[in-house]
Amino acid sequence: MRFSTQTFLTATLLLIFSSSICVGDTLKLCVSDSNWHPYVIIEGNEVSGIYIDMLTSAVELLSHEIEFEILPWKRCLHQTKEGKYDGIAGVSYQEKRAVYLDYPNDTNHSTHSEFRLSQVEYVVVTMQKDAHKFSGDVKTLPVPIRSPLGFSIGIELEKQGLLVDNAALNDSANIRKLRRDKTGSVVLIKEMALLLINNNSDLTIHKQPLKSKAYFLAFSKKTKLTQHQKAQLWNAGKNIRKNKVFMHKTFAKYHQ
Repeated sequence: MRFSTQTFLTATLLLIFSSSICVGDTLKLCVSDSNWHPYVIIEGNEVSGIYIDMLTSAVELLSHEIEFEILPWKRCLHQTKEGKYDGIAGVSYQEKRAVYLDYPNDTNHSTHSEFRLSQVEYVVVTMQKDAHKFSGDVKTLPVPIRSPLGFSIGIELEKQGLLVDNAALNDSANIRKLRRDKTGSVVLIKEMALLLINNNSDLTIHKQPLKSKAYFLAFSKKTKLTQHQKAQLWNAGKNIRKNKVFMHKTFAKYHQ
């Protein structure tokens, strides 16, 4: 039997990837049980979204298997810290998280990491009748400022001495509380704000973004993956994100 040079090279690459991440092992990641459209979408016990498609395609490049488990956000963080999961699909950088999570080496919350899964904008939502116009000064945000339990954006605002209501588990609940109380504000990513508010004229999405944050595939420091294996997965994710055709199709898929 004769093999072409291209066939030989392909087989060699597959062998290298397969040997570097053990065949038969499954990469186990947890995701928040809160809808984060279009990046993580929860429907019953099923999870989909841009991050899911990106990471599934990334591990396929390495001839590997992947499994996602839906958990309340704080439990996802805690159980990854304990090593029950290899990592988290979509988590922002925090110094206290970096104690138990490994991020890509170029991670920096003030610049765009080339290994990020996405860079997202947080926006402010208030009642339409509220005369407030957010211009970038967080000190002027109508309080209470609502953000889901355990989300870093709320924690950061709280550290600045602002009154934050983080009792709710998701953005939908916070929008309902804003409508009920008719005071305060909600901070959430722009895509979720557009999805939840839709054509409701009683709410306003302020044009000035609150903050831009990068989200990553981060690994538990207790995972059995080596640093080389983690780097392979981060690189595969980077290549997927830079694939304009793939990303265009994926965004279009979840924006229908």
